[in-house]
Amino acid sequence: AGYHTVCLGGVGFFNQRAALGSVLPSLFAMAHWEPGFGVTSPTSFEAQVAKAEEIVARLPHERTLFLFVNVSALHQPNWHHLPGADAAHGDTRESHAAALEYVDRHMGRLLAAASSRRPCFAIVCSDHG
Repeated sequence: AGYHTVCLGGVGFFNQRAALGSVLPSLFAMAHWEPGFGVTSPTSFEAQVAKAEEIVARLPHERTLFLFVNVSALHQPNWHHLPGADAAHGDTRESHAAALEYVDRHMGRLLAAASSRRPCFAIVCSDHG
């Protein structure tokens, strides 16, 4: 009956550590956030994709899934996506482009997981690229 709704948070609005960080997650049957999904993790999207793969694999085939992923890799700081950069370099257009490339490299895994059970309809929105 209906979709099984899952949120994979990234930024603080999804961390469930305070009232503000609990509002959006409360709209889903399941909500996941961990520091490895957060903005300071250079492998945040890979961790989110791995969690999505795990969720899809455990979901009964007859259940339909609505999966929301807040991709934190595109938020600051993103300097860690540039080889050789450090915090002193700060975020630049180049580091933002590197973050986009990082997400793009792993998007196929997310879409493969989402469509592994049945046809998938994906909506991609962005406020940071």
